[in-house]
Amino acid sequence: MTIADSLDLELATPINPGPTRFADNQRDTNSVLDLVFMNPNNVGFNKHVLNLDIRLPLDHVPLFIEVGINEENVNILFKAIKKDSEEEEAFIRDIIKGIRNIDTSELKN
Repeated sequence: MTIADSLDLELATPINPGPTRFADNQRDTNSVLDLVFMNPNNVGFNKHVLNLDIRLPLDHVPLFIEVGINEENVNILFKAIKKDSEEEEAFIRDIIKGIRNIDTSELKN
């Protein structure tokens, strides 16, 4: 809870509350072991679902939540070698040299 508090997270409640772990013997009781902590301002807060339909043969219930990703929050870094540049020529030379230096003496048909 200290870590959750330091990150401004709160325990979220599923739409269909219930046990998330089912006991595999009659001596134990079912329990809630799987938890979701989220920022309470998130639109998905308190909207995750326990999917009981696909639990078996597992003893834990899968938790489903939809996470939205805004396009403006996705930083894409694209690195490329400019076509017909000196860097491209050097890269191709290095690949050719590497392929030529592969030891194939012990390969069999």
